[in-house]
Amino acid sequence: MRNGIRPGCFLEILLRQMAVRRSFNSRLMKRQFALLGAWVGLGTLVFSLLGCSLSKAYPAKRYFYVETSRAQSAETLKGEVLRVRTLDISRAFAGKAFVSRKSEVEYSSDYYTEFFTAPSEMLTTAVADWMKSSGLFSEVVGAASSLTPGRVIEGHIDGLYVDLREASSVRATISLQLRYIDDTGSQPEVILAKRYARAIEAASANPEQVVAGWNQAVNEILEAFETDLRNTNR
Repeated sequence: MRNGIRPGCFLEILLRQMAVRRSFNSRLMKRQFALLGAWVGLGTLVFSLLGCSLSKAYPAKRYFYVETSRAQSAETLKGEVLRVRTLDISRAFAGKAFVSRKSEVEYSSDYYTEFFTAPSEMLTTAVADWMKSSGLFSEVVGAASSLTPGRVIEGHIDGLYVDLREASSVRATISLQLRYIDDTGSQPEVILAKRYARAIEAASANPEQVVAGWNQAVNEILEAFETDLRNTNR
């Protein structure tokens, strides 16, 4: 007998404590398994919802190109070699996505409707193609050519957007500044510097109709520019 507790009683107390602990541990494990099951169920639900979201159909991207349609001039090629430098463009319109102007201060871009190439490259090509067909120059070359140009065209695009400011109309808008330069002397001489702008009414906001408007706008701008070049007699 120790401290007044009989050995049999001590053993009985110890067994009871062990039983209580086993019961507590059993309840704790059940709670843990229940919590784990709840998390697994929640995870399954989340992944199911994500699966539905990821499988949602989105519009396919569409790509468009603005180009000129000038007929080849019957004139004999003459004059200087012309170099057409890549046109600069305002950062607001430098991306491929179509830009819409909704108010005086609000613009938006369409991720699913884009130009096939960068707008500056696309419109530079349009200018060069038009000048090749004009018959005004013996050669029309780009920046990579080894030919020495006598004349240079350069410019800046400061507007290329779909004008939606009026609820009843859709206008395909382009504005650019063009410079015609004599590069034969010791210092370049600007012969002509002018800003050209067109806003063509499109039949609808459908991209095909808008691009048709831009094509017309580019043709009108380059026709006016060619007329101005002819009037300079240089």
